Amino acid sequence: MRIYVFKKRNKRFLFPLIGFTVLCVLIMTWLSWKRSVLIVDNGRANAIIVIPTDADNQLMEGANFLSEYVWKSTKVKLPIKYVTELEPSDQELTHIMIGDIRSIENGNVKKELREIDEDGFLIEVQDKIITILGGTPYGAQFGVYEFLERYVGVSWLMPGPDGEDVIARSSLSIPYVKIREEPAYQSRVLFGLQLSELIIQDNGPNYTWGIRNRLHQRISGYQHHMWSLFLPQKGLPSEKYPITHPEFYPLRNGERFIPTTQIGWQPCFSEPGTITAAIDTIVDFFNNHPEISSFSLAINDNGGFCETELDHPKNPHRLNSIGEPDMSEIYYAWVNRVVEGVLKVHPDKWFGLLAYGSVMDPPSFKLNSRIIPYFTKDRMGWIDDRVREKDQQQIQAWNRVSSQLAYYDYIYGTPYKLPRFYPHQMAEYLKYGEEQEVIAYFGELYPNWGEGPKAWVIAKLLWDPGRNVDELLNFWYEHAVGKDAAPALRAYFDHWEEFWTTRIKETEWFQEGKDLTYFLFHSDSYLESLSEEEMKEMRSLLESVVARTETAQQKSRAMILMKQFEYYEASVLSYPRAIQQPVDTNTAMNLLDHVLSGRTQADYARKKQDLIEQYRTDPNHALLEHMTGSVMTQEEQQENSFVEFSLVVDYLNTYETKGGPVYDMLIQSAAGQDTMARERANHILKVVRIDP
Repeated sequence: MRIYVFKKRNKRFLFPLIGFTVLCVLIMTWLSWKRSVLIVDNGRANAIIVIPTDADNQLMEGANFLSEYVWKSTKVKLPIKYVTELEPSDQELTHIMIGDIRSIENGNVKKELREIDEDGFLIEVQDKIITILGGTPYGAQFGVYEFLERYVGVSWLMPGPDGEDVIARSSLSIPYVKIREEPAYQSRVLFGLQLSELIIQDNGPNYTWGIRNRLHQRISGYQHHMWSLFLPQKGLPSEKYPITHPEFYPLRNGERFIPTTQIGWQPCFSEPGTITAAIDTIVDFFNNHPEISSFSLAINDNGGFCETELDHPKNPHRLNSIGEPDMSEIYYAWVNRVVEGVLKVHPDKWFGLLAYGSVMDPPSFKLNSRIIPYFTKDRMGWIDDRVREKDQQQIQAWNRVSSQLAYYDYIYGTPYKLPRFYPHQMAEYLKYGEEQEVIAYFGELYPNWGEGPKAWVIAKLLWDPGRNVDELLNFWYEHAVGKDAAPALRAYFDHWEEFWTTRIKETEWFQEGKDLTYFLFHSDSYLESLSEEEMKEMRSLLESVVARTETAQQKSRAMILMKQFEYYEASVLSYPRAIQQPVDTNTAMNLLDHVLSGRTQADYARKKQDLIEQYRTDPNHALLEHMTGSVMTQEEQQENSFVEFSLVVDYLNTYETKGGPVYDMLIQSAAGQDTMARERANHILKVVRIDP
């Protein structure tokens, strides 16, 4: 590149030249902006969608999808034709070409796409030709979604018809552009929103939403799957193992343990015969399923290693970094042997596994390059500097022995009873993962759509961790509920992000769980940090959101958030926190008001259970119902009684006489119009003993 240096004596020529350069840039920008391809002209189709003659169902689905959403925006239906069906009259129309690398005849384009990721795509717009090409049919499909989002104004904010936002327009033109994109994380799974390679049926609105936001499972290995090789199952080789190879199974208390469930046991990894058996089973699996690219060698859940028996000769007699028996050397040596055996027959396959529990730490030797460990951790814990530094050191240690690494994350969703919202923290650890060449992500989400933009934002960040989180959030808020309602919704979720990234650090719940693989989600003690006044403020914000929406779809989305908030509110206000015996009039009257108006802990506990039942039958149950159901805490399993009721009675018996302010409030309520207040006041009057 030639560099021009302007000397001081030529300074008088510098400013005119800069001005001319700026003018040229502006003219070029203007010309580029003016150069566009018209596909809908004032209610008239000016384009045709063209697909290869050998297009598979996925490409055809992408073409139909593009036509459908252009119609939703413009009320104009673009026709679809195979390339061999084109007629001379079609040359007058803009051609939108959809295909994948297998169907490309243009050598230059094929060369450009040859190295692209299979989920990647190329969008190119030039004279009357719009090209959407993918590394595979998946890539072409994702290219269609990007085209619709970027140029048509389509967003899939939540599952279901009311979850999508489509900008209405009468004309549609696309600027000249060339875009090449591929995902930072090759495999992107949010549990509850992905489709397994082995499941061919549609999983409903959650799956549909997930695929439109470019989630795609490509690498298995996040499932506890060792049982599939050795659990005795009818019709499989493992059915005979208890008889032919009892040595495959652990000894417990001197007796051979033959498993009947998928958890709490492992095969004997130090037994050489298990290697041959695993190789044979996996080779047979790939023979029958050549379309599947990977196999999970992850250990079964809940431990149960053969070699951890005290008298086992291979017992390592040491603990790993999370305090569990260290089985990494034995297990990963076994994995290497199995993978090497399978690759002799199927050299193009991949093998995922979980760095979890007793195999959390990396071994002292390198893993086969076809193995992908999923490093397990709830990375919300990275808000603690020490936890983050420790985990990042672990990731770096794994990178020294493994050619690639994956994230396993716990980002629930259900069963938490608040919106667990920390998008900026997610962006930080996903960006770090990209820097460390983490290639896959699995998140245990169990979506709870009261968390608003959470799933949408993380789906965007899995594709590109460099996206600006605030811009993503503002986009979601404005498109979900409208510009007028967006500020209140932003304030609502900012509050929850501050809770989960700042205030939560001071809780015993966080301190107990931050060093664990995942937080103690079955404990609700984090609810103790929230107050009734705080929940009133959150309710007020959401009521403002609902009131300020403008369209029916915006109101529907706002009502989803409001209905879920009622569950959060009931969870907070039913949490069995200690209530002090009132000793003054104001405190006693406030407590009596809670009893009479149905705002006791017991009332909210019943409301929470009622809401769970309502969600199951609501037309929007897919957005409301918690996927894992209601997880009851130990406190909630105890009988809920009217603690406040007893405290009011004790106060009246101890501190008041007839004519006292609390007693008078009770008498007035007993004669009032409110049915609940009247019944409860009369009930208290029956048991209270007031001195004359």
